[in-house]
Amino acid sequence: MAKTRAGRPGGLVCPVITPVTPHNELNGDALSRHIDALVPHVDGVFVLGSSGEHPWLPADVEREAVAVAGKQLDGRAALYVGAGQSSVDATLRTFDQYADSAADYLVVTPPTFFPLADAETIDAFVTLADHAPRPVVLYNIPQFAGNGISAEVLREVAQHPRIVGVKDSSGDLSLVAAFLKARPSDFAVLQGRDHLIAATLRLGGDGAVAALSNIAAPLLAELVSARQDIAGHTRLDALQDEVDHLGELLAYGLVGALKASLELLGFPVGAPQRPARTVSAAERDKIAKILHTFDGRLLTAF
Repeated sequence: MAKTRAGRPGGLVCPVITPVTPHNELNGDALSRHIDALVPHVDGVFVLGSSGEHPWLPADVEREAVAVAGKQLDGRAALYVGAGQSSVDATLRTFDQYADSAADYLVVTPPTFFPLADAETIDAFVTLADHAPRPVVLYNIPQFAGNGISAEVLREVAQHPRIVGVKDSSGDLSLVAAFLKARPSDFAVLQGRDHLIAATLRLGGDGAVAALSNIAAPLLAELVSARQDIAGHTRLDALQDEVDHLGELLAYGLVGALKASLELLGFPVGAPQRPARTVSAAERDKIAKILHTFDGRLLTAF
């Protein structure tokens, strides 16, 4: 029996990277250590998101990552699991795989590859929600998925009791504003682009799924918590400026730069999935210089 609405997502969620061995197997110890370092600072951990290389990971690595994360979190923070696939039926099969997992939320994009009309997207999300073993968080990332979520789609599907929120990574702040206007009062809107967190909080957003929290969860937590002092625009802007400066390291590749940063911080997380490349020695040195300016605001390896 699928769970009904189980609370509202929000706060700081880390879309955790997936550490692998040289043989492309999950490095469960590294994932556990990373999660332990994140837990004091985050409200949730998102396994198998874009930062976690979900579209390119072997299926057995994905299943093991979900199991390891659930065991390590042990209820200390919410567990979000990327379950979206290219078709509705494939996503339903993934739901079945995670029915007995520790997932608190299943995160799904619209079906990918073939373009969809709004009516088809609505039908897909409602069908998925009807069969979901956990509450569903929608994931709007049209630049990767090929299909987006319009405000009209959101208004319709957000009425479903098992669809509880949306992560927007479109980079379109006007769409975020439209989502906030269209949503029910108990539906969460989370920003998925680190440079738009402060702007989204000002609009009334509920938090962020921030890639940079993989390496700087203390800083990102401070920014997200500043929404409670929304009148203090100067502090919010100053924190966002810091995040934007840290984000300069992502110019060397999203996953490659995050994994290089974590290695520099003492977390052995391995290489990105092919064909993404490992950063060069020169790029690694530039990343190290950026990280050095954030001493005390970064994760510390145990």
